[in-house]
Amino acid sequence: MFVESKGFTTREESLNYSVQGLLDTFGRHRISMADAEKFGRIDKVVKGRKTVVRAAHQNAIANIVYGGDWGRENLGNTQPGDGWKFRGSGDKQITGRENIEASGFSPEQLRTDPVASATASADFFVKHGCIAPAERDDVRGVTLKVNGGTNGLTDRIAATTAAKKVFGL
Repeated sequence: MFVESKGFTTREESLNYSVQGLLDTFGRHRISMADAEKFGRIDKVVKGRKTVVRAAHQNAIANIVYGGDWGRENLGNTQPGDGWKFRGSGDKQITGRENIEASGFSPEQLRTDPVASATASADFFVKHGCIAPAERDDVRGVTLKVNGGTNGLTDRIAATTAAKKVFGL
């Protein structure tokens, strides 16, 4: 959760991706080059400083990468606008109509209520089989269960190591 929530500083997914970031993160099977160029953030370096030329169209990005056939099959997003409405929410960044409804909380509750967020995140952790790999200190195994890939694995390992040190584990 540390990585998803940017160090527990946000409970709402940012879809502020650059054109290349969209393609690297989601792949062309989830967003076309044309849509990445149309909706992704465009940056420009001026005198060594990066400035935003065009902000990302986060609503459109969410509806593309979490919508369509993929969103319907993997997230239960069945209605127009579900990608944005059910974007990552809470400390765990629970994503999709099916997952968020299973939490028993609304997306807004997950984004604004720390108790709802923590409760839903813990429930997701248990329901998705994360306890066994966590007990083995298998950060990669937990990561695969949480989001199906290994993005942010180095940061997750560092955060786990730091947390264990704080708690004397």
